[in-house]
Amino acid sequence: MSAGPVGRGAASATAEGGVAREEVVTLQLAGLLCAENCQPNVELALKGVQGVRQAVVDFASSQATVTLDPSLTGADTTQVGRQWHRYMEDR
Repeated sequence: MSAGPVGRGAASATAEGGVAREEVVTLQLAGLLCAENCQPNVELALKGVQGVRQAVVDFASSQATVTLDPSLTGADTTQVGRQWHRYMEDR
């Protein structure tokens, strides 16, 4: 069971008091077994990483598209991947 980066993009969004950095990453997820339970639970687990703004899991492609702000407590793909592993270990 693993999560690995597939693609990465960056965008900037203006926020009050400055510019917020936003990064969009696509992770390949191994070990998704069911759309009904896995998909929403994985999304919740990924959204539990501080700095993650959005996580969308596509069961058909076994990919997650994650929008994050890496300036918030160092949220990055490594942290997101760890959260995925924690979720799978608890199953």
